[in-house]
Amino acid sequence: MDEKIKFGIYISEEYENKTKIKDTLFDLKNKFGDQLEISCINTNRNERFLRKKVLDSGILYKEFNPAHTIYNMYSALRESSYEKQYAFRNYFVAAKILASYVDYMLLFGKKNEINDIFEYLYTKVKERNIKFQVIS
Repeated sequence: MDEKIKFGIYISEEYENKTKIKDTLFDLKNKFGDQLEISCINTNRNERFLRKKVLDSGILYKEFNPAHTIYNMYSALRESSYEKQYAFRNYFVAAKILASYVDYMLLFGKKNEINDIFEYLYTKVKERNIKFQVIS
């Protein structure tokens, strides 16, 4: 089996350009084909939109969802990693795990829309020297 090319994607809650998200997925699928794998945290409506588009495109998909959420068929971690007590830090733990898993990171958001999780992911991918792109 071919090695997967793992892209992490985070989309800020306020990001509105769904066409750019779809076009980016289309371009990635055309460039990498069946080797492409997309992962995200799935913390907001935009990332749920992303999941639908990724799955509709036949791209392999994984979620590093926060520990206080329920396990689902796309969850990348063991089932015992989920349904924990809510803590805001769970989002940052999920972001750190995602950043340690992927080869590339795409961050969708505008300067005035950047939140703490976006900033944290940005820091982590820079620490790991992962190639990344901020898309506004």
